[in-house]
Amino acid sequence: MKDDHAFEKSGDRKRFFAYFTHHFATATVDHPTVRCWSLPSLKRALNAARSHLQETKQISSSFPRGNDLVTWLVEIGLAYRLPLVPAQAASPRAEFYVLELGAGPQSTVSAHELLQAADPEGVICFFSALVFHELTTQSAPFHHIAKLMEGPLPLRPEIRTPTLVSSSAEKDPRNRLGSLLFTYQDVLFFTTKRHAYLVTGVQTQLLNPQTLIRFTVLEQSLLDTLVNPEACGGQSVVFEAWERGWPKANWSTVRDILREAGLPLTRRFAALSKILQLPLAPELSRYLHECRVAADFRDAPPLQLLRGVSGQQIDSEWNVQLPI
Repeated sequence: MKDDHAFEKSGDRKRFFAYFTHHFATATVDHPTVRCWSLPSLKRALNAARSHLQETKQISSSFPRGNDLVTWLVEIGLAYRLPLVPAQAASPRAEFYVLELGAGPQSTVSAHELLQAADPEGVICFFSALVFHELTTQSAPFHHIAKLMEGPLPLRPEIRTPTLVSSSAEKDPRNRLGSLLFTYQDVLFFTTKRHAYLVTGVQTQLLNPQTLIRFTVLEQSLLDTLVNPEACGGQSVVFEAWERGWPKANWSTVRDILREAGLPLTRRFAALSKILQLPLAPELSRYLHECRVAADFRDAPPLQLLRGVSGQQIDSEWNVQLPI
């Protein structure tokens, strides 16, 4: 390590360690994961602690910073680097460390914890959310976290079309799922961009004192399967999720999400409800009836029930192609 002499003052080390472990002992909105960190986030947190202690004259001005502090934590056994395979060589965003300040050595890191560490402001969605809500029995071959893009809503809700992947999606077939961040334990981790008005069903939950995650609620997770079935595991997982999840769903929440997202998603849901014979609450049935009366979909462009999955049969009432 560079500047080993800077660590010679044991009092500085003790004060720094005490301050850092106290202020980053539990997850917060600003730091949703305080056990698993990306290298840039960890360095910022360590440097912020260093700056505060120097400003209050609790440690010397020569106390190390950034990479040297990370190396120190690794050398004294309080941190270890996760064995990830980055999407790009030497990408700091794909370098993650686990701080073992209270957990056992080399304790397990969950996919959801790792996703939130990758993007502290992101929202866990698609297959990852289905797994979280126990809507599938399948193991996830990939995981997603989304950046929500704010902006003005389209003037006509009926023409709203979700944008789910970056403009570079055609460069690599895997980019249809978003931008690959890294691979961990043979599982792919992606980031993607989504319009905030299409992802209104989001909640925050404390997994444990050191991990706070943001994820799509059950109802949003189900509706997302119609918008991006590939990212949710494909047709078989989609139908399994609806069969397992619909009895748990809050119908008012479904209606509210559909209203915000616009008619394309409403049409898909309406057609799906007929295929799966989903029981509908009166308020949800009324909403679908209002949409049906307000517009004649026969002259509208046909929609695919599962976006990107073609079909031969047509639901003539909603003008939706069915993959059956």
